[in-house]
Amino acid sequence: MSFSFENLLSAFPFDSFDLWMAAGVLGLVFIFLFTIGRDFSVTLMLSVYFSLVSMTMIPFLRDLDIDISFEDYWVKLVIFGVLIAVFFWLQVRNEFFEPYTVPTGGEVIVFVLVISGMILYAAGTMIPELLLLDISPLMRMLFLDEPAANVWFTLPILTMLFLRGRT
Repeated sequence: MSFSFENLLSAFPFDSFDLWMAAGVLGLVFIFLFTIGRDFSVTLMLSVYFSLVSMTMIPFLRDLDIDISFEDYWVKLVIFGVLIAVFFWLQVRNEFFEPYTVPTGGEVIVFVLVISGMILYAAGTMIPELLLLDISPLMRMLFLDEPAANVWFTLPILTMLFLRGRT
């Protein structure tokens, strides 16, 4: 079988909403870290961690059951995004989280991939089991299945430990 671009494109279901969501998250994080956010890549990563821990450990947020027109998981995803913004803002305002290490060149791309993967993993944990059946097999394999889920949770810590950046 010879390689062709058409065969490669047919392997990915581009009509799947979850792939477009992943591309959107990756694009937003890429734009942010390559423009104004390069100095705050570690701060953003910590904000995602704090938000994930808040959503899973605080009983009020974990067991959120709101009787409004939206599905509960959409409300949880919005609250997750708001928590990321709040924790990011609080860390930037607090001089304890001064950007001592700033990633350079290829390290920024590593941070983009790690932060995007962490956000997608966290969002996947908030979606009900019934809706997870509609997620494409590629997305499930990359972000939600057991070995990948463990990697996305631990990879940001390893990234912060082993990438030095410039000081």
